[in-house]
Amino acid sequence: MNEPAMVEMGPSASLALFLLIPCLTITPGVSGQVTWVVTMTHDSICAVIGSSVEMPCSFTHQHKPDLIVNKVYWGINPIKDMPLADVLYNPKYTGRVKYNKDMKKTCTLILSDVRVSDTTAYYARIETTTSREKWQSNPVTLTVKDFADLVVQTSGTAVEGEHVKLSCNSQCTLRQNSMFMWKKDEKVLPGTPTNNNELIFHNIRIEDAGSYSCELNHQQYRPSPPVKIDVKYPPKNTSVSISPAGEILEGATVTLTCSNVANPPVESYRWYKRRETAPSLVGSKQIYRINKITSGHTGHYYCVVKNQHGGSESTAVFLDVQYAPKKTSASVSPSGEILEGVSVTLTCSSDANPPVQSYTWYKKEKSESVMLSTQQVYSISKAHSEHTGYYYCQAENKHGHLNSTIINLDVLHPPKGTLVSHNHTGDLKEGSSVTLSCSSDANPPVESYTWYRNTGDETTEVGSAETITFTLVTTTAGLYHCKAKNRVSSEDSPGLKVSLAGSGWQSMAAIAGGAVAFLIVLIVVLAVLMSRKKNTTNSTIVSGSTVRNSQGAADNDYVNVNPVTSHPGQSVDSGDQDDVQYASVQFKRSREQEVPVYSTVEEPKLHSHHQEQEEVQYAAVNFSRPTAATHTGADTDVYSAVSKPRNKKACGQRTAHQQ
Repeated sequence: MNEPAMVEMGPSASLALFLLIPCLTITPGVSGQVTWVVTMTHDSICAVIGSSVEMPCSFTHQHKPDLIVNKVYWGINPIKDMPLADVLYNPKYTGRVKYNKDMKKTCTLILSDVRVSDTTAYYARIETTTSREKWQSNPVTLTVKDFADLVVQTSGTAVEGEHVKLSCNSQCTLRQNSMFMWKKDEKVLPGTPTNNNELIFHNIRIEDAGSYSCELNHQQYRPSPPVKIDVKYPPKNTSVSISPAGEILEGATVTLTCSNVANPPVESYRWYKRRETAPSLVGSKQIYRINKITSGHTGHYYCVVKNQHGGSESTAVFLDVQYAPKKTSASVSPSGEILEGVSVTLTCSSDANPPVQSYTWYKKEKSESVMLSTQQVYSISKAHSEHTGYYYCQAENKHGHLNSTIINLDVLHPPKGTLVSHNHTGDLKEGSSVTLSCSSDANPPVESYTWYRNTGDETTEVGSAETITFTLVTTTAGLYHCKAKNRVSSEDSPGLKVSLAGSGWQSMAAIAGGAVAFLIVLIVVLAVLMSRKKNTTNSTIVSGSTVRNSQGAADNDYVNVNPVTSHPGQSVDSGDQDDVQYASVQFKRSREQEVPVYSTVEEPKLHSHHQEQEEVQYAAVNFSRPTAATHTGADTDVYSAVSKPRNKKACGQRTAHQQ
């Protein structure tokens, strides 16, 4: 009997025997007084041509001093009542059969280089020195195939980053030193063929997912069935897209889509909008849709996704909702009351996206609007009454325009152009009812009117209404003017003379501009000045003196000069100022009315070592003109100021003459 040896089997063969062939324990009946326990690892074995097959077998028994196991062997094709033939001596198995040398407890058979003809049932037999103590196992069936039926088995969980192992196994024992070829998606993997039947992923990746198969290098084209490796992983590459692309106008429908890659697919979606304090949840589906979008939807949005292996957050996208200008408003600085002369700024404000591209300021003038400026700020360096009015601005961007509400710019100013007017025509006679009206341009409107009458001796307040009415008598005749006042300031009107005896209505401003009257007054002034140079007495003409024309006709033109003071009640300082007096000068012609003209007459100054001020006298000059003259039926008063030199002697002479 040849000495047996253990067969060296590759890891794949051992794994195949363990996984596919069950263990068999045989307890034979008691023969005499010995109890045997024999363990057979397999009851069938599959092998590929050329491989080595091991049929594991072990036994135990109660030992007796005279019981010795003297033979352990395997045989085939037992014949009843005939000893089992040992395959070791079968020429067909020459050199291919080995037994384990430990025959006290091992009965393993090792058959190498198997052939298809080796397919049969094999029996283990144990014999002792006692002829009655013999044991024979149940058959172990050996099947030898031309090729192996391979299968890929996996271990571990195919989750990204985890350890995963693939094993190429067969139901049949494979050849020793078999070479394995691995394929992914029918493409040979680098590093194969290899003598290792295992493909190990120490840190499996998403790109490792695919269909894997294996085959033996010596029996190509008979691969194992493919096994799909589905690598699981949390969501990745999470992003947000906006539709429609490009500009988004207010009122449109906008769709935000959350995209990602994940295995298994994402189980939950959450949409958030960033705010100053904390993000707010706005949606819980993969698509977030906004119908009729408004400017309030402008902001940053992002999505958060999760599956059973983890979660992911997208980068935020900015939703830019564009719209035409709205909430356009106009403001005035300074606020409150605006006084004439101050600097005023009008500012136009508007909410728009994109920002306002152009501003235009308008002022409403009656039925139309006048454009003032194309700047956001309209400045007025010195406001005056003409700037009072209604203003508005227009803001415009590429999506449209909008006008502001109208604002009222109210420039306050004191009374201006204050005048006295009357509603009478023709001559006034004693007892006539006289109505005078005071008019003035003021903002705010005039709050109070005050009327004054100058009689030549004094000025008296005679009324406090816009209009006064009185009966004309000697005591009510005089020079009337009014004072208009608002809360800003006040202004006095020019005087209006109300007189009897056909003198009618006289207005300083209206007649002083007459060219003819101006020339006559100039002649009178020159005459007075020449007269003063010749005489040492006061040059003021006393009422009643007559100035005749060059022909000497007494009934022709003449001048009456009546001394009156310019402002009754006011005194003239005789120390440092020239005397100022009024005189009524009347030029008369036969059968014609008087035309009073008031003129200012300035006397020549006398030089001294000390420069002194002039005294001014006023003269009322009455011109009588033919009926065909422009001023018919009424005399015209012209006031003249006569300035005299400060000469004490002359001053004394004038004073005496006036007395």
